[in-house]
Amino acid sequence: MKVLVADDDPGSLLVARAAVERYGHDCLTAADGDEAWALYLEHQPDVVVTDWMMPGMDGLALCRAIRAREADLYTYIVLLTSQGSRDDVLAGLAAGADDYVTKPLDPFVLHARLLVALRVTTLHADLAHYRKVLSQQARTDPLTGLHNRLKLSEDLEQLHARSQRYTEGYCLAMCDVDHFKSYNDIYGHQAGDLALRAVAGRW
Repeated sequence: MKVLVADDDPGSLLVARAAVERYGHDCLTAADGDEAWALYLEHQPDVVVTDWMMPGMDGLALCRAIRAREADLYTYIVLLTSQGSRDDVLAGLAAGADDYVTKPLDPFVLHARLLVALRVTTLHADLAHYRKVLSQQARTDPLTGLHNRLKLSEDLEQLHARSQRYTEGYCLAMCDVDHFKSYNDIYGHQAGDLALRAVAGRW
């Protein structure tokens, strides 16, 4: 996994980096929240381990920014802090953190959190893949492989919006297969399916 560690304490940063790399993960480090956000945007890490109190963007703000940006890929966030009250834990989780570790950092505890993170991020990656496949299937005719009515409606809506925004015209061409019902009745549905595939193959 690719792990981003953000902490303004050089000692804690070194301990965290050593623990991450010891267990075979790639590690990026940031000394403040602003640097962490820039690295997140550039590298899209699987896991972010962030200190709560940092110069610039603090840990809670970083959590919120990551959650607001995410689409299909899920970043597992571990909030690292010396503040361990129940209210602090709830505030961190409400901001988008998945887990919470108190300082001083125990490398074994971090390793355990990374094992959980691997399971969660793998599950999210699988779900994103299946969502994409199902979305494509919902917009594709299984017989011809062409886009179906749902995709046509979406495309027309997008095309019309673009036309209005840029005051451009557009046109729509429709194709009808003459005498298809008679062909289907005479030669059967299998022959009709072959005919539709042949027509679709011309596109």
